[in-house]
This record gives sequence, structure tokens and C-alpha cells, in this order.
Amino acid sequence: MSRILRMLVALATVLLISSLGVAASAEPVDTSGCMEVFQDFLCHTQDLEWDSAAALMHPDGLDHIKEIVLSAYDVLAESGRPTDEFLSCFEGIENGQQLHAMPASLFFASMMNTVMRIPGIREMIAASETVIIGTVAENDTLVHAVYRTNLEYEGAFITDVEVATVRRFNSTWKIALSMEMEQFAEMFNEF
Repeated sequence: MSRILRMLVALATVLLISSLGVAASAEPVDTSGCMEVFQDFLCHTQDLEWDSAAALMHPDGLDHIKEIVLSAYDVLAESGRPTDEFLSCFEGIENGQQLHAMPASLFFASMMNTVMRIPGIREMIAASETVIIGTVAENDTLVHAVYRTNLEYEGAFITDVEVATVRRFNSTWKIALSMEMEQFAEMFNEF
């Protein structure tokens, strides 16, 4: 159960924000559209729309998540142990070749849809509450949002303060990979 609880806490701290407030940055910089992308991402995660949320994530972060999880799969497969349970975490995937061939955004969405099958997680997301403390524009390509998430899971009240980062990518903004999401992906090493 501790693995599931760690997964739930990781998801809660990374993906659950239901409202957005913006504080002034130290110097005026052009961050037009940044907070709209961030708000869209938050809405999609709150609504469990992982394909749409993945489309708003920075491709480098999605690639990194896939790389971490594929590394865990490759170690498992090379050890000769069964991989069926691991592959069942990815909808419609029957073998390692298919898993390796998945686009990173679909890989992420499929992984998150599997996490949503954990008993109680949908209810936890629905009952979570997040408050934006403020934002800091580091420059015109990097913005950080500081937020506090409150949630209750199996009678435990959890409060966490985190920072989410939004990075400019080409002519738009994308959600950067957080350390919590990276740690979540590394949990696949426990297979």
C-alpha cells in the first residue's frame, strides 16, 4: 500500500490545481499566454483528460518520463522475468516493441489512465483543493507557479506546497517535467 500512497501523493502534488491566481513579477516580461496554457493543463488533469494534458507538456519532459519507464521495462525483460503485468499498465500494448514505439505523449496518457484505475484515486482528485500562492516570471521563457494542495486520502489529510514550471516552447508554452513526476516514473523500477 505504501507504493500506491506514494503514487497518489506524487499525482496530487504535481497534477491537481483547480484555480489560478497570478502575482506580479519583479520585472515586466512578456509571458502572454503562459497562464492560459497552465490553466488548461490544470483543467485537463482535474478532468482526468490525460491525452489533452500531455499535449500541453514540454516534449523533453514527456521523452524523459518515457526513457525512465522504458529503462525499467528493459531491465525486467532482460532478466527473463514476466513482463505481462508491466505491459498491462499501457493500454493496448502487448510487447516491448509496441511499448518502445509509442509516442511519448500517448505513453504518458496511457500510464496515467492506468493510475486512475487505482481504487479511490478518482475520488481523491475530485475532493482535492489547490490554492495558488503566486507566480514568478524568471524571464520571458520561464515562469514558476507556487501552489498549495490539500487533499484527504483514507482519512489522512495531506497538505503540500510545490512549484510548477512553465517553459516557452517555440511560439507557445508547455508544462515542464517536475521532480515529483520524475520520481513517479521511477516507481516502475519496483516491478
